[in-house]
Amino acid sequence: MFTSSSRPSRGPSRAGGLPRGHRESLREDLATWAVDPLDHISAPEGAASPRTVINATAEGEVRDRCLRKRSDQLDLITERARARGESGPTTDQVMNHVLAPLHFRVLFGVAATDGARARALVDDLLSWVPATTAPADPA
Repeated sequence: MFTSSSRPSRGPSRAGGLPRGHRESLREDLATWAVDPLDHISAPEGAASPRTVINATAEGEVRDRCLRKRSDQLDLITERARARGESGPTTDQVMNHVLAPLHFRVLFGVAATDGARARALVDDLLSWVPATTAPADPA
């Protein structure tokens, strides 16, 4: 079984799949986040994950646990952005326009599925749902 303890370390202090203290901007948070699930599903031991989830669609618990983890991570990123005065895409928009294409590309072996592709998907999403900073309170 693939456990977090058997997973190779990708750097210090990762909590919930997000780098601790990473709070530069929504774009940077999303771009950093997008590489993590891609790294996981692209690794030999992680490549079975999309297939397992697909095969387990009748077993909602497995599917729901996977989706809940990614959704919780995106909710945290969104909360961090709001705390900085930024707005941007919803969790569903990120799931549909960043995470789903990455899974599709890995599942079907589409070339050029790497960190650059993950960041490009974030850039594409933010080009039509921009991360904007809320104006300062005039009071």
